[in-house]
Amino acid sequence: PPPPPPTPLFFFNHNKAYENRLSLVCSEMCISDSSPIIGSGTWAQNGVCGVSSTGHGEYFIKYQVAREVCIRMEYLNQSLSESSSSIINELADIGGSGGLIAIDSKGNISTPINTKGMIRGSQTNKMELSSEIY
Repeated sequence: PPPPPPTPLFFFNHNKAYENRLSLVCSEMCISDSSPIIGSGTWAQNGVCGVSSTGHGEYFIKYQVAREVCIRMEYLNQSLSESSSSIINELADIGGSGGLIAIDSKGNISTPINTKGMIRGSQTNKMELSSEIY
């Protein structure tokens, strides 16, 4: 089969999120995303979090998954880990699969998935390089 198309790369620098292509080597938090639909696949909100997600598109669009992570943090006072894990688990309950990578304003990172595996990685000034498959 042909290789997949290049996916956007998101990196966060202070309170701004930038989109580039995978050919970029960046020194900030980097996120690869295959569905950059604002609110569904990607969302960045000053002072709250930045999220990039991928999975069964219809579920991610219907439930505005990326935006929902930040909304739960802002209005329900959930932690990044709690808000991102809960929305991914809720998707599994209704038949949607996928995952996300998110960073909050304090540099905490969450990478929940509800699939058998998904390649993801992160690095900040608070933590060493982390890469996961399962």
